[in-house]
Amino acid sequence: MSSRESKNRIIYNDLFKKIQTGIYKKGEQLPTEFMLVEEYGISRPTVAKALNELQDEGLIERKVGVGTFVKNVPEDEEERFMALLVPDIGRNEMLEPLYSQIARSCESQDYTLIWSGALIGSIEERIQQSFDFCHKYIRQKVAGIFLYPASDIPREKYYEMISLFQDAGIPVQILYRNLSNFPLEIEHDFVGIDSYSIGYRIGKIFLKSGALHPAVCWDRESPVLNTLLIKGFKEAANEEDKPCSTLILDRDSRSYIKEIEAIRSEGVDALFCTSDSLAADMMTDMLDREIRIPEDMQIAGFGNTRYARHLKVSLSSVEVDWEEIGHMAVDLMNLRFKNPSSSPKRYLIDGQLIERESTLC
Repeated sequence: MSSRESKNRIIYNDLFKKIQTGIYKKGEQLPTEFMLVEEYGISRPTVAKALNELQDEGLIERKVGVGTFVKNVPEDEEERFMALLVPDIGRNEMLEPLYSQIARSCESQDYTLIWSGALIGSIEERIQQSFDFCHKYIRQKVAGIFLYPASDIPREKYYEMISLFQDAGIPVQILYRNLSNFPLEIEHDFVGIDSYSIGYRIGKIFLKSGALHPAVCWDRESPVLNTLLIKGFKEAANEEDKPCSTLILDRDSRSYIKEIEAIRSEGVDALFCTSDSLAADMMTDMLDREIRIPEDMQIAGFGNTRYARHLKVSLSSVEVDWEEIGHMAVDLMNLRFKNPSSSPKRYLIDGQLIERESTLC
């Protein structure tokens, strides 16, 4: 938007609000163009353009040689809402920038974003809370739903939630964790990361740095637990005829001595962890056992969190542009509003590895 367009829109919005709120009443004369030029400190053509738009919308009437008068008063517009449903909101700090950007992008489109999620209680209680939010959003007649599926809630529960919104005519967009298994056709609009490409690229980086036996490691509640990421990582190893291991951990215990001994006995010398916190815990236990990083074990994490660069050995980590994903999510929702019957769309964004000491052999 040019500066002239921006100034024109500021004047238009200000006059619109003054007419809407009764500062300028129906039949009342507006300030002259000269007075508006002085008030806003802009050029006369810019003022004229704003007045022309108000006239085109039937709000004002311009009488030659007499002045400009309020013709009609616009009705108050109802506040428009979109909703973000996250059944484990607050648990995945890494995703909070994504939620914030969706809120900002919604605001730029004159929507208010409602955030809701279920954090406290058993899985059954959180499921019930999530369904309660679904019914609340339907009653509020939200325009669209952004849904992030938490990993510990059964997939069929999400399909039940989506059915409720579909019956109410409310479009649903899945965020970050797809409900469909690759390579099945997607069933709903989806915005997330290109997990396969990220896994493949990290595997290749490890191998290029001299790894002979890479492994991918995740905890059961990892927000990036994704079969595509694992497939991509394994494919990179297969192309080089290298063995590849996978490791699932339980984060209840933050000591992984047994797991480390197991992968070391297999000859694993490069470890991709699906979160920075998991990578940091693994790294701590390895250093305590005098396993050198990266000489004996390369390690990379996911999320590029604030503390990654401040660990004893600075951590290489995958960085994702959450702001871009947020923009894409809202843009895709607007496309869905315009074409409600079009086929589901998938928008993916890649990530990049920020290399630090933990992988730089």
